[in-house]
Amino acid sequence: MNIATIISAKQATPSSDVDLHEMAAMDFQPWNPRVGLTQQGIYDHARRNLETACLALGVMYKTKEDLAAMMGANPELFQDLLEAISDSKKGFEEIATICGAAEARLLVVGAGAALKEVAAA
Repeated sequence: MNIATIISAKQATPSSDVDLHEMAAMDFQPWNPRVGLTQQGIYDHARRNLETACLALGVMYKTKEDLAAMMGANPELFQDLLEAISDSKKGFEEIATICGAAEARLLVVGAGAALKEVAAA
């Protein structure tokens, strides 16, 4: 599959309101690797929060009554679990935002390449 096909498919999504020319005309600046989340930060987050994600999945298999019983049996542990899941969610959302921004940058570059392919044809 060539880049023009990929860009066309992505552009056809209902949420898209930018055409290929507008996308290709967009510009961006590289991030400063010393500011914000780093590669090591992503690795550390993943290691730390995969267990929490597994615990969150376990919560999804419980009934309301099961969870209420857990809370009654150990309210402090219940609160710790709630905070850990909330913190993990925020971290995963930050990573998802980075992936979305990277996808957008690749689409901008791909749109330029697609226009060059069309012009050359």
